[in-house]
Amino acid sequence: PLNSSMISTSSAYLGDFDVFTTGSIKGEFVSYLFKNGTFGVSGALEQYIGEQYHPLNWKLGVPFSLKDKEGKPTINFELQWEEVNEEHYLGIGIGLAFGKFIN
Repeated sequence: PLNSSMISTSSAYLGDFDVFTTGSIKGEFVSYLFKNGTFGVSGALEQYIGEQYHPLNWKLGVPFSLKDKEGKPTINFELQWEEVNEEHYLGIGIGLAFGKFIN
């Protein structure tokens, strides 16, 4: 038998939406300091600039790099704690080193 569930909500937004343009400035750093470049620290700040939308978002992370036999990075994992629009998130970022596959 097929199980299905229905989720309902009783909230809705009715009204006009504001249309606006805003800019942003972002800075990010990553440094692999520990265990011969296997572990490190990372961070990012992102500031939106505008009169109607101007949050400051940030991210702190602990990157971990898996290396191949030659010591080159292949897959990077990062435990991340971030704030986006005043909401906090805990997550994992995963990255592949594509430069390894390009000759």
